[in-house]
Amino acid sequence: MMDLLLLLLMLLLSHPVSGKLRMKCPLRLENQDGKPWSYYRPGDHVINIVTTGTERLHAKLLFNLAPSLQFVFHDPTDYEFVHCLLYIFNIQLVNKNSHLLHNLTLGYNTHNNYLSTFRTSDALLDILSTGEANVPNYSCGRKENLLALLDGASRAISIQMSTLGGTYKVPQISDEIVSEALSDKSQFPFFHRMLPKEGIQYPAIVQLLLHFRWTLIGLFASDTENGENFMRIFPPVLVRSGICVVISQLFSTRGYTAYLRDSLSKWRQVNVFVHFMEFDLIWKRILPFHEIFMHLPGLIEGKIWILTNFAGYLMNKRRLLKYIHSRRRCTQNAPLETQNKRNRIRVRNDYEYYSLMKTLAQALNAAYSSRLRRRGKKEREKTLGSSRLQPWQFHPFLNKNEFFNISRRKLYLDQNGEITADLSIDSFLVLPKEDITEETLAYFERQRLTINQDALSRLKLLNKSLPQSKCVESCHPGFVKRAREGEPVCCYDCVPCPEGTFSTQEDTEKCTKCPDYKYPNKDRVQCIPKIITFLSYEEHLGIILVSFALLLFLNSGLVLIIFIRYRETPIVKANNRDLSYILLVSLLLCFLSPSLFIGQPRKATCLLRQMVFSTIFSVAVSSLLAKTITVVLAFLATKPGNRVKRWLGKSLANSIILSSSAVQIIICSTWLGVSAPFPDSDLHSQPGEIILQCNEGAVVMFYVTLSYMGFLAAICFTVAFLARNLPGAFNEAKLITFSMLVFCSVWVTFVPTYLSTKGKYMVAVQVFSILASSAGLLGCIFIPKCYIILLRPDLNTKEQLTARTNVKT
Repeated sequence: MMDLLLLLLMLLLSHPVSGKLRMKCPLRLENQDGKPWSYYRPGDHVINIVTTGTERLHAKLLFNLAPSLQFVFHDPTDYEFVHCLLYIFNIQLVNKNSHLLHNLTLGYNTHNNYLSTFRTSDALLDILSTGEANVPNYSCGRKENLLALLDGASRAISIQMSTLGGTYKVPQISDEIVSEALSDKSQFPFFHRMLPKEGIQYPAIVQLLLHFRWTLIGLFASDTENGENFMRIFPPVLVRSGICVVISQLFSTRGYTAYLRDSLSKWRQVNVFVHFMEFDLIWKRILPFHEIFMHLPGLIEGKIWILTNFAGYLMNKRRLLKYIHSRRRCTQNAPLETQNKRNRIRVRNDYEYYSLMKTLAQALNAAYSSRLRRRGKKEREKTLGSSRLQPWQFHPFLNKNEFFNISRRKLYLDQNGEITADLSIDSFLVLPKEDITEETLAYFERQRLTINQDALSRLKLLNKSLPQSKCVESCHPGFVKRAREGEPVCCYDCVPCPEGTFSTQEDTEKCTKCPDYKYPNKDRVQCIPKIITFLSYEEHLGIILVSFALLLFLNSGLVLIIFIRYRETPIVKANNRDLSYILLVSLLLCFLSPSLFIGQPRKATCLLRQMVFSTIFSVAVSSLLAKTITVVLAFLATKPGNRVKRWLGKSLANSIILSSSAVQIIICSTWLGVSAPFPDSDLHSQPGEIILQCNEGAVVMFYVTLSYMGFLAAICFTVAFLARNLPGAFNEAKLITFSMLVFCSVWVTFVPTYLSTKGKYMVAVQVFSILASSAGLLGCIFIPKCYIILLRPDLNTKEQLTARTNVKT
């Protein structure tokens, strides 16, 4: 408080004129004290306007003179001067409209802040003082009737006005883009903004960039508080949307941009620039950049400038800007589209000022109506002077929603109670040797972007197209983006989607995995149904295996018939005729077992095929083992005094077969009990195929059955190999040894081959192994005997058998 009193005292002592205090009341003239930009008109309520009517002249500092800051007043035709006059003009329009103000008039009092906080303090003291000198709360009889402060100034001045005006609870209204600090209601409760705060146009700009796929851009902003806020807030918004900012630079408000030459030269593919603007004309800010492009070597394409301002800016017809292809800015959506283009900006600005004054008038009416409703009948009959509305009573009505709802500037409150607005995106197209073409490119209403297709169509009629602004060409469907190390995320390589995935859009960040029952097509742009496959009887592989199995079945059946017909011959009787029958029947069943493997897997076939196969093969190998042991025992029985002769006979052979097969049956039963095989679908082994197969359940048990068969075959091979040189005309040990060698070779090869194949080929490998090993047993053991039976019957006699045995002995 002491600082404020000292400031007031200093200001009070700084204004003597010829030893007399400046007389201020009564002031009835429109021009006050003959000063430019100082206009006054009384009214029931006075709106005090504090705005800028000067420019700073930054002259060279001379060492022989004291430093000074010169000012120059604007020409009456300048936009800033018109800006002030429009306030006054529209106040008068509102006063003449009896439907807006009922028995009330608005006055005005304009002040120039001279771009100086010191001069602003003088203006504020003048506003708050109604006496002969600038002393607040002292009156010499003049009724100022202060209602509100209308602000159109910079950050420091606006804060200064709000600090002092808020002390007296005077509402401060601003229709300019102001500092974010003024949004703090705890510090500046009487400050009201008529425009949304900086940033509501950012979503519109982002959607515009994404719509035209401009993903590589540059950002420029003046080195002011708002410019710094722009550089702090906007880039993260762009990055989250996948837009790369490769040029980001604050520059002096004087427009010196020569130091940007290196960035613009490096990133030549950047054709879109977002330019944060505040108070300058468009061409003043674009022209320095244009000069840079003029001096860069090589061909420079047209450039697009997206400006962030709300209001309409005058666009001079500068044909020399040949490097500016299409310039866009976000501005408040305004009607009156029927006006001609020459007067469009002027009419739109007039309407906006009128809308502001009309809004204030209606808020004032609402305040008086509220007061009258709360008072009694006698109170309503009192004079206006005794019940005049005070500024702090007017303040609450500027906070109400109606303040914005009655505004025709398309302002409204969002869900957070913040002021926002529908925006239009206006385009200025600069073509060589032609006037600048201005039209509305798009609308941003309720956070949705709508492109004006007519504007794009007219651009095509001019044989023009919007330039691209990206680091690389877009990735086509079927490809995915892969970032380049050390480069912005918008610079990437396009690689095909991984196996089993697809993409349908350009510049896909991640490919989509196809459902399990589908797979991507060749181009990987869509998913198509997988083909259901299994080893069937109709395909070539199935036909070959079935034909091979039938041929071997017929051969083994023929051998069995031959052995039954010639069962009384010595060669059939030798080495246990019954074991030969058991082996042949086992081989017949082995050649039929592929029927359980071929065809669509079902529950019954999945349960039976491995069990049947392993059991039959165990019987076959067990019969061979019994044959081999019989040969050994028969040889030992011929030696005098050997007691093994009592072991010879059917009981031993049957015991070997039954016991060996029983072990395999127990293993298979355990398999069924632990985890039985079942029909299943393999969706992933083969691309584009759904393989119907039998899931073996407990896979370990499958390999246990194979291991047991291998164990029996190894014992049989070992015994037969040791007995191969025993005497005898029809010694089968040699034949069994060779057959077991073929059998073991097939199944040893089966294991790695089976594990390295997938789908129906796994089934084909097992079927082939079954047929090949069975064929080896049939061929190695029975073909030589059939040859003697059918082609050499002279050798199939008891005498020949006895003679050959005696010779060997």
